[in-house]
Amino acid sequence: KQPFYIFQNDERLYRNFIKNTEEYTYRSVKVFNNFLYMVGQDTGKIYRIKLPLPFQPEAEIKNIEEVKFYKDDKEIKFEKPFGIAFDLDENVYITDKNLLYKFKKETDKYVFDWVKNEVGKISFKELRDLIVIEDEIFLIDGVNNIVLRIDTDGNYREHFGEVGVEGNDTGHLKNPTYITGEKNFIY
Repeated sequence: KQPFYIFQNDERLYRNFIKNTEEYTYRSVKVFNNFLYMVGQDTGKIYRIKLPLPFQPEAEIKNIEEVKFYKDDKEIKFEKPFGIAFDLDENVYITDKNLLYKFKKETDKYVFDWVKNEVGKISFKELRDLIVIEDEIFLIDGVNNIVLRIDTDGNYREHFGEVGVEGNDTGHLKNPTYITGEKNFIY
């Protein structure tokens, strides 16, 4: 495990150290609404830092805060979260082992909307990273070796890869983990 560093370019390259992050494993890191969100897999927590960050070499970032999520006014505790993504309506989607959560933003907190452990005829095995593009979620299931395409209500649209079959040939994926993309392109 290593400290989490952020590199910024302002004619020179600066490295900013985020306080106390050497204790944790961060999986997904996303920027949304002037915040940097980080998924702490070891802690089961989601953190955020207000942007922009100071442009000073080796500056220690101290304004890291935990983001909390609620169901029926009780805080949800994640087991091993991995991915985080946001849609244009400020809903947040989080993967946690074989679960996909959706939360709606209400004033200053995120409130539970739904959770899925399968879509279509595919049961999730180990969800990893995800992205939202317009009204669609592209979701990695590493053990099933597929990329799922679902809508923001959790309805199945299609998938790429053969469920449960790993490979390096056309039509198969081998242990996919991270995803990014933009309209018409998934990487």
